Amino acid sequence: MEHRRELLKVGNATIDLIGLPGHHRRELDPAFVESIPAQPPHSLRIVLSHHPDHISRTRTLSPDLFLAGHTHGGQVCLPGGVPILRHDTLPRRYVAGVHRFDDTWLIVNKGFGFSGPRIRFLCPERWWRLR
Repeated sequence: MEHRRELLKVGNATIDLIGLPGHHRRELDPAFVESIPAQPPHSLRIVLSHHPDHISRTRTLSPDLFLAGHTHGGQVCLPGGVPILRHDTLPRRYVAGVHRFDDTWLIVNKGFGFSGPRIRFLCPERWWRLR
C-alpha cells in the first residue's frame, strides 16, 4: 500500500491506514503528508513506510503505530547485535525491534534480505525461525 490512505471501519471505530510513498527517500512527497487530515476520533492511525527515519519527517501525522523495514537489522553486527551498517539516519538502537518514538510505537522489521553485499553477520534475518 503505497501513496494511499484507507479508513477501515471496525465497529464504532476506524483504522486509519497510511502507506507512505517510495522505496527511495526522495520519493516521500511532503504534499502527500500535508494532504492527510487529522486523525479521526475513535481511530487507530497506522503508518507504513519503507524507511524508519520517515517517522521524523511525518510527525504531523501523529500515528499510534509506525511500521517500517529497510535497515536489515544492521546487516553486519558486532557481537551482542551492535549494528555496523544502519541504512538509516536514526540512532543505531532503531535498526530493529519495537521502540517508543515520542508518542508513537515504532516497529522496525529486520527483513529477509540484505542491502549491497550478499552478507549478514551476527544479524539473523528474522525474529523467529521456520521449523
